Amino acid sequence: GVTSVDRRAVELLAWPEAERMRAIPLRLHPDDSVSVAVADPTDESLRASLKLALGGHEVRLLVTTQSALRAAWATAYPQR
Repeated sequence: GVTSVDRRAVELLAWPEAERMRAIPLRLHPDDSVSVAVADPTDESLRASLKLALGGHEVRLLVTTQSALRAAWATAYPQR
């Protein structure tokens, strides 16, 4: 699930951006795209903002709950 975190993916997105966009990068794929779990997939500007924040990587959006997102953040950004 969302709790297994790909360190390389997480390192692409700084904590302040992750918090602001309510997102967490989960997986960096061989094709260089990144799976990102978000709490609000209805935000139209989110994919573009994420792509920019991730340094141009294509984004595959996944939907998660706010509580799962918080749990994943605790794992991914322990120093936040």
